[in-house]
Amino acid sequence: MTRKATSNQSAQTWSSKSLASHWQHEFFYLLIQFCGRWPAYIFSYIVVLCYVLFVPEVHRRSSYYIGKRFPKANKLARWYHVWRLCQNMAIALIDKAAIGIRGTEEFTYSLKGLEELKELQAQGNGLILLTAHAGSWQASLGGLDLLETPVHVMMYRGEGDVDIPYFEFTARHNINVIPAEDTMGSVIAVAAALRKNELVAIMGDRIFPPTAYTASVDFLGDSALFPTAAYKIAQSTQAPVALLLTRKIGASQMELSVAHILTVPKSAKNNFTPYAQEVAHALEDYVQTTPYQFYNFFDLWSTTNE
Repeated sequence: MTRKATSNQSAQTWSSKSLASHWQHEFFYLLIQFCGRWPAYIFSYIVVLCYVLFVPEVHRRSSYYIGKRFPKANKLARWYHVWRLCQNMAIALIDKAAIGIRGTEEFTYSLKGLEELKELQAQGNGLILLTAHAGSWQASLGGLDLLETPVHVMMYRGEGDVDIPYFEFTARHNINVIPAEDTMGSVIAVAAALRKNELVAIMGDRIFPPTAYTASVDFLGDSALFPTAAYKIAQSTQAPVALLLTRKIGASQMELSVAHILTVPKSAKNNFTPYAQEVAHALEDYVQTTPYQFYNFFDLWSTTNE
C-alpha cells in the first residue's frame, strides 16, 4: 500500500548537499567559462580519483546502488565501480554547468518517442514526464525543446546545492521550474499546467523533503522505497505518464527516450504500488545496460512501507 513518509524520514536518508566546497565549484565554472568543457573533463579525473581514494563519504553514498547493482563484486572491483560512477557523475555536473554558462548549443539532442509524447498530449489532459537521476538528465532536458510545448520541471532545491545558480532552466524558452519544497504551491502549479495541456516533469526515483507519498517495490533484488506522488496527480487529473530516461551517448550528444507509458485510472484509489513497480522494472532495464549513469546517491532500500 501507499503511505505518506514523514519529513524526519526523508531528512535522515537524503541530503542534496554537495561534497565539494563552494570554491571548488567556482574553479570548475571559471574553467568552463574561459576554456570550455574539455579542460574541465580532464581535470575532473584528478579530482574524482582523489575523492575516491581519500573521502570515505564517497564510498558510503555510492555503496547503496553499487552494492545492489554489483552484489558479487569484491572490494577492489567495488572501488572500480565507485570510481566509474563518480567520474561519470562529475562529467554530468560539468555538462550541466556548461549549459548554464555557455548555452544549450554545447550539445545535440535526440528524443526517441517524440511522436508518442505528442499523441499522449493530444488527449488534452496534459502530460506527466516521469524522470529519474539517470544520465545527464538536467542537461538532456534541452531536448524537450523538440516538443514545442511549455515544460514545468518540479525540482527540489536544497540549501547545499551550491551549483544551482549556474544552471537555470528558465533560460530556456519553454522550461519553467516549480520549487518542490513549496508543497502547496507546487501542487497548484502542477494542476494549472496540466489543465492548460502542458507538460510537467516529476522525479520518479527519489523521495524528497518535506513529505512524499511512497510505495515499497522490488528494485535490483530487494525492497526499495519509490515515490508515488506523480501517480496520485495522474489519477486526479487523468494525465498520462511517460517515463523519460536520458543518457549521454557521445562527447556532445544527449539521448532522451520514452522507456514506459502508463495511465492511472480513477479506480486505482490510493494503491499506486503497481505503477511504481512498473517504473522500477524499467529502471532496472536501464541500469543493466547503462550501469554508470544512474546517479541516485540515496539509500532507496533503507526503509519500506511494510
